[in-house]
Amino acid sequence: MMRAVDFSEYQRLPSQRWFDGLRPEHGVEGVIIQAWGGGPISGRRNEYLGQVTERTRRAGLRMATYIWPAEDVIEALGWIGSKNPDWVALDYEAGSRPLPGQVRRVQDAGHHPVMYTFPSYWRHDLGNPSGYQGVDLWLSRGYYSNTHPKRQTVWWPDNDEYDPFGSFAGRIDSWSFAIGWQFQGTTALTSGGDTVGVDLNVFQRWPRPAATEPEKPEPGDGQEEDSMRLITTPGSRSVWYVGGGVRKHVANRQTLAMLRYMMKAAGQDTEATEMDLELLRRITTELGSINLVGWNG
Repeated sequence: MMRAVDFSEYQRLPSQRWFDGLRPEHGVEGVIIQAWGGGPISGRRNEYLGQVTERTRRAGLRMATYIWPAEDVIEALGWIGSKNPDWVALDYEAGSRPLPGQVRRVQDAGHHPVMYTFPSYWRHDLGNPSGYQGVDLWLSRGYYSNTHPKRQTVWWPDNDEYDPFGSFAGRIDSWSFAIGWQFQGTTALTSGGDTVGVDLNVFQRWPRPAATEPEKPEPGDGQEEDSMRLITTPGSRSVWYVGGGVRKHVANRQTLAMLRYMMKAAGQDTEATEMDLELLRRITTELGSINLVGWNG
């Protein structure tokens, strides 16, 4: 299982050393950041989202976001903008309700939608809505009571302890499986010498984004196609093309591993490299996906 932590604007901006220590010290591979929901700064948008995203990726960790209340999905997606999370969770708790079109809004913005809730809230407070079987579920259910000694420590369940539904197994009409489980609420997690209060999660599956298609430069803007080059940088989670003073996103993380595989086969440096379009065309041909970076060649 994949370990992940989530936190909100209340944790402000943890240090880079805290992010850098998450994987080697705790085996954490993903960070889920509140994009929208409120905190110590007036308003519902997380003012630290951009900086937290940058530090997460600099540490080589996966990044996802969540929105509460889900009714604010349009404004929240605008705030997320081009930060390109692996997925976006709609948070159903504390009065937030699923409404028609919310999941579609996330999809239309180019993100993978996930629904987050508590089993008891979904069944009792919301009346057990059905019809969401096709949407990935991330459930919150505490494994230990707040007074249990282990509740005060950082721990991670084994595969055979994965139990996001608990006594609600078979009683949530929309799902029989949850990809992720928030098994413990705010926990003091020390990493890199700093301590931050986070929620603890494990995931059976972590959705990855599909490749996106970039805008093609307008004719006559001074960029010739043959002058464009594809570039990745150390620790990068994305692929970009650079040309004529413009830097544009061309591929998401899911395709980066495939690109690096093909680059290695072509004798290219996989840590910091530039590829001309001819090599790029050969790669996309090998992968059988001419839409990988939005050009037909």
